[in-house]
Amino acid sequence: MWESYLAKTRILILGRAAGSLFRYIQDFHGKEIDVIESGSSPSSCNDFALLITEDSETAASFNPNILLNTLKAEEDMLLNAIVAGGVYIFPETAEKSIDLETSSVYSRRIAYAAGVYTFAAGTTSLETEMGPVPLLISNPELLDHLEGVRLLCQQTGIMEEAFYEALMNYSETALS
Repeated sequence: MWESYLAKTRILILGRAAGSLFRYIQDFHGKEIDVIESGSSPSSCNDFALLITEDSETAASFNPNILLNTLKAEEDMLLNAIVAGGVYIFPETAEKSIDLETSSVYSRRIAYAAGVYTFAAGTTSLETEMGPVPLLISNPELLDHLEGVRLLCQQTGIMEEAFYEALMNYSETALS
């Protein structure tokens, strides 16, 4: 199934919540991405193909160009699955468990910290360099990976301001 997407930049997201948020932000800004699902076929109008999964074996067989890992998955197996020169985005809490010496593939590794957010009067605010960003999200697990999704969005050309603009309009009811 993956072979038909070899001409595209293949993005893999381990984690459904982060994957739903990423898709929402891409849609918000009108970016077309092929979402790989059973029976899907590539579109010729865009440069990206996206697979969202929670299965590390499926992930390892995908050979992504860009990987966002929000789960406690087998990092060594994933690092060897990324194409040479690819990008691996992961929580800095997983950095100690990654054995960089055993990876047979060179990839850029980007660690991210969990977001700093506050809950007050039924509102969630994310602290950013641009100031507090009001959110419609209260799921701490998703909030912890917002920075990872932001870094991934940069790989598709959506920069910080545009990311936060879409994020302020995202609701957890959008999770699929």
